[in-house]
Amino acid sequence: MQQPATRLNLKELLTDQQRARLISKTYRPGETIYSEGEDPKGIFFLKSGILALTYNSENGAESLLRVFTNCVFFGHRSYLAADQYHATLTVLKEAEIRFLDQELTEEVFAQNPKVLLHVAQTMAVDLRNAENRLRDMVGKKASQRVIEALLYLKHKNEDFPWTRREIGEFCGVKTETVSRALGELESLNLIRREGRSIAIVDELKLVDYLNEPS
Repeated sequence: MQQPATRLNLKELLTDQQRARLISKTYRPGETIYSEGEDPKGIFFLKSGILALTYNSENGAESLLRVFTNCVFFGHRSYLAADQYHATLTVLKEAEIRFLDQELTEEVFAQNPKVLLHVAQTMAVDLRNAENRLRDMVGKKASQRVIEALLYLKHKNEDFPWTRREIGEFCGVKTETVSRALGELESLNLIRREGRSIAIVDELKLVDYLNEPS
């Protein structure tokens, strides 16, 4: 089956009347879109910006579950499951967001089945990616997980200054471990650091280094 497009034009999916009913808001970095335990009232569409979905464990440790970038729906899994949000969504880079309340969401799903199909396919792909990520973490060295997280996050948004903490949260390693791994990669001239900014010098060589036998 063909995978759903990763980028959508919401304008093309809605009628003029439906677009007029969208709730539009711009969020600044650090603001929260929704919090763990809240009930969904509709679904969201990210027109631009970067969002981080995080989860706080019982011991207080925060984990970065995934990153959202331009032109995607989000919050749809909890909405369709009639379930509370399982994690908290915050803004990393200023975000322009459209909100479809319950009435509008149900109308769009009923009148345009392609939208509902896209959402369902997206959830299926997300589940597969989550399973693959969990599988790949088993038995891998922390340095390998750091490299994979760096490659993934930089592809999500190359210019965003991902912090060591964010990289560590995404791949499940401590900030100190990320620092050591980045230092090693910099000594090998595979990355370059300037302040908070991390640039990949040679992606192919970085991937080769990742795949070297332990």
